[in-house]
Amino acid sequence: MESIGVLMVYPVSTYLEEELNKRFKLFRIWEFPKKEFLKENSNSNSIRAIVGNGKAGVDSDMIDSLPKLEIISNHGVGMDKIDLVKCKEKGIRVTYTPDVLTEDVADLAIGLILATLRKICECDRTLYVLLILLDGLAALKEYPGGYRMLLEIDGLCAPV
Repeated sequence: MESIGVLMVYPVSTYLEEELNKRFKLFRIWEFPKKEFLKENSNSNSIRAIVGNGKAGVDSDMIDSLPKLEIISNHGVGMDKIDLVKCKEKGIRVTYTPDVLTEDVADLAIGLILATLRKICECDRTLYVLLILLDGLAALKEYPGGYRMLLEIDGLCAPV
């Protein structure tokens, strides 16, 4: 029985690469000059799947050069670099991982909005610079409501 060929168009996780290599005849396109690989038909007839990510695309030339291609699996979000029209025309399935980062991106956006509105980064940077400029003269003192920076000169303390 002929081994199923899988073409990787971009390096992904080591674990995934090892597992694919155990189960299939794995071709890593970065190990071959792309144009020569696409012209060489000895391996192209065994390739039935492409594994990639959002950085490396699958164009119509690549799709045309792989007559037995059945599926393109995009290891990540987005399908901008895959020729979806050609895939539909040839009946090639395309998969990707939608909404994997949606909640994380939303959480980060809310965090950045709060940090901007409350000037957290700006205050942190100001505090850092003041502590460096006033080396030894300024200190953070803890109070029931939080921390306050105090400037101490000749034993006298004043809030900054």
